[in-house]
Amino acid sequence: MQLNRHVNQGSLLYFDQLNERLSVSQNEHFRWLAFDNVIQSIMSRRQPEKLTLPHHVFLMLPLLFFKPNNVLEFGLGGGNLARFILSLNSEINFTSIERSSAVVNAFEKYFNPENIDIKIISDEEISLRKKLQKMANQWLIYDIYRDNDDHHSYQQLIKITQQLKKSSCLSINLVNVCEHTINQLLVDLQNHSSHHQLSYFNVPHYQNMIVHLLPTSFAATPMSAAISTPIKDNTYDSSTIENSYLATRLYRKWLSFWQHGRHNPLY
Repeated sequence: MQLNRHVNQGSLLYFDQLNERLSVSQNEHFRWLAFDNVIQSIMSRRQPEKLTLPHHVFLMLPLLFFKPNNVLEFGLGGGNLARFILSLNSEINFTSIERSSAVVNAFEKYFNPENIDIKIISDEEISLRKKLQKMANQWLIYDIYRDNDDHHSYQQLIKITQQLKKSSCLSINLVNVCEHTINQLLVDLQNHSSHHQLSYFNVPHYQNMIVHLLPTSFAATPMSAAISTPIKDNTYDSSTIENSYLATRLYRKWLSFWQHGRHNPLY
């Protein structure tokens, strides 16, 4: 049964009218978080760590090429990314920046059934520069960009990119962003990240564009071959799996997704 049919058959668990009309609903198979009836996160009740939304898969594609020790996420939502990443390696240091106490409370009560170990903070509680300088082998995931927030997200992304270490990755989820803003953002990101390769993906049937800035040093890894070489059945370099937390079957499937993106579009 498709997800849209499932979410039309749910019962309400929680509703907060004062905080963006946040609601939590569920049925036999799924539990989901929504703002003003717009679904933000969906969790499988049987497999909480499973990715249920296509754009989350595209956000996770850098896992093909490196094993992050530290993940800094902007926007907790229902914790989908945290549950998935920590299911691959529970020793990863995962931090989520979430300003809404209502979202944090909903996550802790309804979306953390296995009590995964993550640190949740508000952006007022940290100096972003210090946080970025402190964390090594780092992956930053920016999942809060909107086109109607007076360019706060845009400016914050540029600052993050300027401070991004050569060995760190940045992944961005753009939702309902106009073409002009996307084009300008891609140019600005590349201009401020000479040590990184820019790749982006349009998520089929969704209004999401996923952008990745990956270290150019990854060109010495399977990334360069993955961009240009079609995958053949039962043929892959098994040594590449050592650079990834992903199981072999998932690795091969996601590598085919990676080949459908646009890589270094500005050069």
